[in-house]
Amino acid sequence: MQKQLRKIISLANLALVAWVAVFSASTCRKERFSTDPTARLSFNVDTLKFDTVFTSIGSATYNFKVNNRNNQSLKIDRIYLGGGDASPFRMNVDGKAASSIAGKVIAAQDSFYVFVEVTVDPNAMITPFIIEDSIVFVVNGGEQKIPLVAFGQNARFFSGVYVARGDTTWREGLPIVIYNSAGVLRGTRLTIEPGVKIYSHRGSALIVEGEVVVNGTLEKPVIFQGDRLEAFYGDAPGQWYGIYLSPGGGSSSFRHTRILNGEVGILSDSLPSGGGPKLKVEKCTFGNFSAIGLFGRSSSVDCINSLFYNCSQAAVVADIGGSISLTHVTIANQQTDLNRTTPSLIMRNADYVNPISGSKTPTDLSATVRNCIIWGGQPDEAKVFRDGRGQTTIVFESNIVHTEKEMWPAGNLINQDPKFKDRFRNDFSLDTLSPARDAGITGLAITDITDALRDQKPDIGCYERKE
Repeated sequence: MQKQLRKIISLANLALVAWVAVFSASTCRKERFSTDPTARLSFNVDTLKFDTVFTSIGSATYNFKVNNRNNQSLKIDRIYLGGGDASPFRMNVDGKAASSIAGKVIAAQDSFYVFVEVTVDPNAMITPFIIEDSIVFVVNGGEQKIPLVAFGQNARFFSGVYVARGDTTWREGLPIVIYNSAGVLRGTRLTIEPGVKIYSHRGSALIVEGEVVVNGTLEKPVIFQGDRLEAFYGDAPGQWYGIYLSPGGGSSSFRHTRILNGEVGILSDSLPSGGGPKLKVEKCTFGNFSAIGLFGRSSSVDCINSLFYNCSQAAVVADIGGSISLTHVTIANQQTDLNRTTPSLIMRNADYVNPISGSKTPTDLSATVRNCIIWGGQPDEAKVFRDGRGQTTIVFESNIVHTEKEMWPAGNLINQDPKFKDRFRNDFSLDTLSPARDAGITGLAITDITDALRDQKPDIGCYERKE
């Protein structure tokens, strides 16, 4: 019995050794690659194009896909940047970052991704310039190229500094890039002339301890937005913080200014040290904010002929008292992708709480809203919150407002669709059949947001319908 068992084990071992030998031979067999000099890779782009990139600020990461449509594996002799290590572009092939990679294997009918970034070196040019390179693929002696094209732009950079130690003026020319925030010193004024473009990096703000006066025009508005100029970021909110008018500062004004794609457009904090309005906003556009377009906190705000759209929390807020006046303002917050649960216009007289002692001080709220459109998808798009002990005075006249519960006085148009021309393309001018036409109080504004004259029967909102 023992002899028979040993014989069976011996035969089994021989079979196992034979199987292992066969398996080893099969796994050690050299992989076959196509050596056909006509074999080619295919790509999902013919050129990788970058939008405008500021000098010294890296671009977003772009990518393209490399496919092997052949029936055999290919061994790519080399993948490299034409400009080598000196190229402004940076390449990452399937997780490996280098300017040149050799021996990359791609199986038949398989694919991989190449990721590319670009950084532009500074120069003296004001107008945009072109940066070019290519990624070269060498397979079986044949070369294929994917051109890389970026548009560069020189700029003036401010990073964590005051823009000047005295009064200063920004004029049209090189764009301004704010990186890691910039400030206006207390007791000084920053004047911004027509056509100036200010781009802020993620998390950055313009912090105004003194005053800022923005003198845009219809033909040459002043623009504040994020520093990512790729098409993907065109209407993306939250790309930079915003403009902060700090407590104790003077009076600031914005005219024909476009403030876009931030967290908060303007935060005006506390009453001015020298009296008069803390903030005046005229013929301005606020669009695509992850929080609030215009935020007055114990402040004095006068806003006329201005547009607010796509604000994820609220378009306009007057909080902890203060005063606010809205005249011929259009608030359009209909976009369904905002997931918003708050009203577009919030007015609140909450007590001021001292952050050190915890003591509470009553604040009075004064709000005047006339000839305005307050429209969106919430049940009540304009709300007054009487949360404090202070006095609340509200004048609400000749407005179009979306509301269910809030009781507004007679003379307002309740839940009448303002009929914007094309809200999906951010065109909030009035359609021919809009109930806002000829429905406003006269004499509040001579012109509209486009500098067009208002007639004797002005339209509600920031746009006067042109016949």
